[in-house]
Amino acid sequence: MADRIEYVTDDEERAMAVEWLEWCRQYMTKRDPFTRPIRQPKMKPPGYLEVQEFRARLRFGSGYW
Repeated sequence: MADRIEYVTDDEERAMAVEWLEWCRQYMTKRDPFTRPIRQPKMKPPGYLEVQEFRARLRFGSGYW
């Protein structure tokens, strides 16, 4: 995009293109995930029903265990 701006002959179009390029660079910098610290996601501990469903899927109550 920056290379194409060099070939724009109309001053008004060139100014708009430069402005657009600057906006894109700022947006890209803001959205870059590596500019923020790395953290684990916050997750709530499982509730009683979720643990019960998990145990049922693993057949803890089937006598196998």
